Amino acid sequence: MNRSDCRTTPRHEDSRRNWEVLYHAAMLEDDPVRLIARIEAAEEAILVRTCNLANYPGGRAKEREALIRALNLLSLLRQATKTAIA
Repeated sequence: MNRSDCRTTPRHEDSRRNWEVLYHAAMLEDDPVRLIARIEAAEEAILVRTCNLANYPGGRAKEREALIRALNLLSLLRQATKTAIA
């Protein structure tokens, strides 16, 4: 996602709820095949939210930290899933 994509992202609060819902769905998925798709959806939603937060440069530090943690955990989950499937 590049900066021009930020102009077409969902509304501020919609993107907040969206990334949280998709992240939790990925973390709770137990089917390895569906898990990869859920991880991708959650990562995309997190990137959208990150774009939306670009309009609030000084604020929302706790949510920015949560976004970084979520991306890191999703990355670890993706690696573990690919190893388990292989």
